[in-house]
Amino acid sequence: MLNKKTGEQKMEAIKEKAGSNSKVRDYMLFLTLWLLLFVLSIAALCLGRYGIPISDVLDVLSSKLLGKPSNVNQTIENIILNLRLPRIIASIVIGGSLALAGAAYQGIFRNPLVSPDILGVSSGAGLGAALAILFHLGTFGLQISSLAGGILAVMITSAIPKFMKNRSTIILVMVISMLLLLAIRWRVNILALGESEAKNLGVHTEFYRGLVIVLSTVLTACAVCVSGTIGWIGLIVPHLGRMLIGPDNTRLFPLSIILGGGFLLMIDTLSRIVFPAELPISILTGLVGAPFYFWILHKQRMNMT
Repeated sequence: MLNKKTGEQKMEAIKEKAGSNSKVRDYMLFLTLWLLLFVLSIAALCLGRYGIPISDVLDVLSSKLLGKPSNVNQTIENIILNLRLPRIIASIVIGGSLALAGAAYQGIFRNPLVSPDILGVSSGAGLGAALAILFHLGTFGLQISSLAGGILAVMITSAIPKFMKNRSTIILVMVISMLLLLAIRWRVNILALGESEAKNLGVHTEFYRGLVIVLSTVLTACAVCVSGTIGWIGLIVPHLGRMLIGPDNTRLFPLSIILGGGFLLMIDTLSRIVFPAELPISILTGLVGAPFYFWILHKQRMNMT
């Protein structure tokens, strides 16, 4: 009996040590990715048709953070603060939003080939944006029309009766939606177990499934409103996250935000500096996403056989 008890204690100690090592690896992975995203952001501020030394970039950023005058001329400061920095922030938020929406859709539908386009969000938002441009509705009308088009597409597809309206700025709406999805990410794990299992665990499946769909729809529609339709990110980035950290959505969701933001920022930077004329981002994401998609299909077929 004593040996059995000692063996059980050793097993528990091994499990605790393995769990502790796993947490350490996760922390190191997240820290490394945040540092890479920061380095990539600084590089994106330096690179472009008009190259800027990193010393000037750091001077401008530090002067704004510390509230002191900059030693850089006004032209370079305007390029950094008014052109490149907003574009970098938008790339990170949009890429993270699309990746998070893709991970959420894949979680609730239990299908690794699902992307944010599955319910017609991108197409509906694109149609709304096109109508706003056609009828000269202006910037605010374009935002509202894109968001309404994406939501309407989901309502028609999945028969969701009601959606919340938000009059905040587009980026703020995206950030709030991302935070809400992160807050309920552990429930997506339960939804992935199946309808009956989730109900047995006391989860209101209809409410949380609808909430995840609505938040993911808002993220995708806002992304289309700001940058147009960008494919593949919501499909391939969650798979990259699972390769790095596993299928647990409590860790996959925040990792998808970092990977998606860094991926789109890298693609956007390449589109500005590699080609003579700036290419649409969707073309470059397709060059990466299409081979990855075929690899997923091949892997799925191998698993079925």
